[in-house]
Amino acid sequence: MRGSAGMASSKNGLSPVVVFLLGAASATALIVFVFTSTASPAWPTPEATPATRQEKKAAAVACAPRAKGIDSETRRAARTNQTGGGDDDDEFARMVRRAAMEDRTVIMTSVNEAWAAPGSLMDSFLESFRVGENISHFVEHIVVVAMDEGALRRCRAIHPHCYLLLPEVAGLDLSGAKSYMTKDYLDLVWSKLKLQQRVLELGYNLLFTASSTHT
Repeated sequence: MRGSAGMASSKNGLSPVVVFLLGAASATALIVFVFTSTASPAWPTPEATPATRQEKKAAAVACAPRAKGIDSETRRAARTNQTGGGDDDDEFARMVRRAAMEDRTVIMTSVNEAWAAPGSLMDSFLESFRVGENISHFVEHIVVVAMDEGALRRCRAIHPHCYLLLPEVAGLDLSGAKSYMTKDYLDLVWSKLKLQQRVLELGYNLLFTASSTHT
């Protein structure tokens, strides 16, 4: 009986130790789990290796000139779209700047070779400004749009601001008369409107007057 009581007492005495050990083990396991789930891995990942970093750096350096070139081309394309592009357009912009009034207003008219001939409508049109009351100074602000090479040559002989209109449709003859509302008529009107739009895009005011009836 005394031996049995001693064994029971031993068992009762070991129970707190076992409980303590189990609690300590559980706490340790929890700490290890939290640490490993939040800390960075001890081994290097493929992205973090020195060789990979070197490859990325080399790729970035190699792509930089190409990206810079593409960016430059994009900016040039944007400037071309904004200004219309080309030497011919630059010439037109310079001419409009020379012809503009102080308030950036430009007077525009158009003629073909027949209406630009000596003694014809263009001469009368320009003369009306010269002899008009208090309007002679407007002559230097007129841009004459020539519909063909003949009109351009004649205009340049008597006026400082002349520009040859290029058709919006390839092969379209701008110099001849066009029947109202036909396809050629509409293409001619559209070509004129595009040029007038260009003047506005350059930041100028526009007064358009028809000095001929060839449309």
